[in-house]
Amino acid sequence: MRKTITILLATVLLVSFFVSCNNEEIVDNAFTCIITFNGNGADSEEQTQQRVSKGIGINLRGNTFVKDGFDLLWWNTEADGSGAIYRNGQHVCLEADLTLYAQWGHLLSEESTAWTDGQVYSFDRNLTIAERITVSGNVTLILPDGYTLTSAKGITVNEGNSFTVNAIGEGTGTVNAVVPEVDWDDPLAGCAAIGGNNCSSGSITINGGNVTATSTRYGAAIGGGSDGNGNVTINGGNITVSASFSGAGIGCGYTGSGGTIIINGGTITAINAYESNSASIGGCYTGSGVDVTINGGLITTRGGYLSNGIGRGRLGTNDGTLTLGEGVVLQVSSDGSNWSDYDGSTRQRYMRTI
Repeated sequence: MRKTITILLATVLLVSFFVSCNNEEIVDNAFTCIITFNGNGADSEEQTQQRVSKGIGINLRGNTFVKDGFDLLWWNTEADGSGAIYRNGQHVCLEADLTLYAQWGHLLSEESTAWTDGQVYSFDRNLTIAERITVSGNVTLILPDGYTLTSAKGITVNEGNSFTVNAIGEGTGTVNAVVPEVDWDDPLAGCAAIGGNNCSSGSITINGGNVTATSTRYGAAIGGGSDGNGNVTINGGNITVSASFSGAGIGCGYTGSGGTIIINGGTITAINAYESNSASIGGCYTGSGVDVTINGGLITTRGGYLSNGIGRGRLGTNDGTLTLGEGVVLQVSSDGSNWSDYDGSTRQRYMRTI
């Protein structure tokens, strides 16, 4: 009899956790969390709430919102995308209610070579785009954690356009841009890996993530194409660049002379091939240097033959200006190991800031 009473009481307590409301079963809030999905500008508002048990793992309900002409990139705890990121269908284990806002943009594919004004692009897998990408207008690329986008012929950002790279999450996403070895008269030979197509670059801004860029001919790795200047701002991330002929690592292409480079943080490794004849940050083979401002970060550079780590290329006529922010220490070395403090004038082949 006592066993029967115990079972009945347990049954009553379990049933009391459930309440009927508009023909829906709702679990007592002491034991559950509510996930609210916000379309954040969607054309349809059809996503229902999801109620989950506290402390028990479950997958987020798949997205049913629709926004014409856009893809759902992911969810975010803030409408402007500045909060925590959740992928569509992600496995979660919650202890409190959660509101998720849809983040809209364009998921890239192998055919995505024309990136247009005002758009946000991202990718949800490792992806290679075989042809050169062209940026028109003001474009943002978001790097999601754990995935790599490879642009096998580089990314064109000509003057008058702007390109921003933003990392999200833990900042482990990667973009890898390469100008492959081509014949000297091939049109691709005058292109930066990220930047100008046989001309000066537009505005290039990097806000975190992993960015690698390699040029093999007349263009900079990041900056100007052949005969063009570079305009680059780096606010963080791990940036690795290399030039192997006449373009700078970051800065000008072949005969370009001028532009602006601002480094506010991050880890930048700019190691040019010996035969590049160009500065790793600044000027190209025959051009003068670029105006460089360094406010922070760890930067290691090595110029090509008879070229500076930061400053002019082999045949350049001046180094451009170099401005160091408060607390920035710049060191120079003739052999890459015996470092000495920057004396304000000489810019030897090896340089780094700490």
